Amino acid sequence: MFSQTQKQQIESKINSVESKYDVQIVPIFLKSSHSYSRIPLLFSLGLGLIALSSHAAIVDSFSLLRSFNEVSYALVLSLFFAVIGYIIGHLPAIKRFSTSKAEKIENVYQKATQIYFEQGLQNIETHRTILVVLSKLERRVLILSDSGVSKYISQEKWDKIASKFESFIKASKSNTPLLGYLELISEIDKNLADHSELSLYSSKKDLNKKEDEISKIEESKEESDKNITINEAESETAESNIEMNDGDEVEDIQKDENKDKKESH
Repeated sequence: MFSQTQKQQIESKINSVESKYDVQIVPIFLKSSHSYSRIPLLFSLGLGLIALSSHAAIVDSFSLLRSFNEVSYALVLSLFFAVIGYIIGHLPAIKRFSTSKAEKIENVYQKATQIYFEQGLQNIETHRTILVVLSKLERRVLILSDSGVSKYISQEKWDKIASKFESFIKASKSNTPLLGYLELISEIDKNLADHSELSLYSSKKDLNKKEDEISKIEESKEESDKNITINEAESETAESNIEMNDGDEVEDIQKDENKDKKESH
């Protein structure tokens, strides 16, 4: 869908948006969101049955087939058209026109959700991931945002933005899808700008505030520990002074007793 150079242009555009907001934009490019394996089988079966039911008219049109007996040419014709139907059923245009709009929308959504969980994007702490999905066969654009973004920008809003850019996928010019995708990223940028809560500056400010609060708590704890240590030291000093005073009193008593003994002699 996009060349390596074009993908680098898209990545550069996304990086410029991510440098302003606390979000992660994940581009997803799909050739198809579903295999639609039933369509080749249905075309194969359909053409095979048509050939089988109208083999007489077909044989009359091709003299070479008249050399076969009736059963043989019926089976050959049926098999031939069944193969043709199977090949036709694999063409992207046939798959696209043979599938309802609702089914294509659902398939793109289911594939995007699958990729979201496979890549572990649900484990990102901020929950501010934005998936920008482009599915070529279905010609669908889908924007999905995680809970950290969807509480500010609704899915209905994203759907309206995505629908505006689906015409770029259908364009025949080779550079049109790229220009459309870059313009889509710019539109996402504009919508993010309407919500200051999503700005990277706001997020950093909140983070710094939390760090300051944690720092103050740690300083308070250190001060408390320091006071406890001082109080313990003062308590030990007081106990030591009491012990010294008790020792002095004992010595005085002993001296008085010795003095009394001498006087009695």
